[in-house]
Amino acid sequence: MFLRLLASQARRLAAKVMPARTVVYNRLEYLTPDTRDRVTRFLALLKDAGYQTRIVETFRTQARQDALYKASTMTPSRASTHRRASWHTAGRAADIDITPAATADWQKFLSLAHSCGLATLEPFEFHHVQFIPAGLHYDDAITEYAALNLAPAGNAPRPGVLATAALSPGEAMAAVLTAFQLLRTFRG
Repeated sequence: MFLRLLASQARRLAAKVMPARTVVYNRLEYLTPDTRDRVTRFLALLKDAGYQTRIVETFRTQARQDALYKASTMTPSRASTHRRASWHTAGRAADIDITPAATADWQKFLSLAHSCGLATLEPFEFHHVQFIPAGLHYDDAITEYAALNLAPAGNAPRPGVLATAALSPGEAMAAVLTAFQLLRTFRG
């Protein structure tokens, strides 16, 4: 009985905290043309430097962004984010892994990215690169991306729409406290 109740509570908590199953898009064609050109040049430089690369993610739906944000409120990890707005949703960012991936390799990664005009989020996300032209605001980028019609079918971003389904810090704390209270109750 105890294990069944604990498992039930854990499933409820996980449903609030873990990201929903969302599709990950990792094709360069989903990037804006100016971003795609820079990322393509960057990938070629990485290859020339002897690195194997893997494009982890390019375009990201707002639903996936919200799911990652929701997960990061409880379980910060490499596959999480601390923002609801992302340049991925505007086709202006890519996450790229390299092999080998020692500290010196990531320093080379950053140097090559910057040489291609790509910004990075180091030291927080070494694998993330993005291109944002000077003066471009996020809402304008979303409008521009929607007009380019580059998003996977049925996933075009809607200007001015930023979902708010993520777990708030207060809700996250309440979920954790509930789980601890449940454990304390059964431990006696």
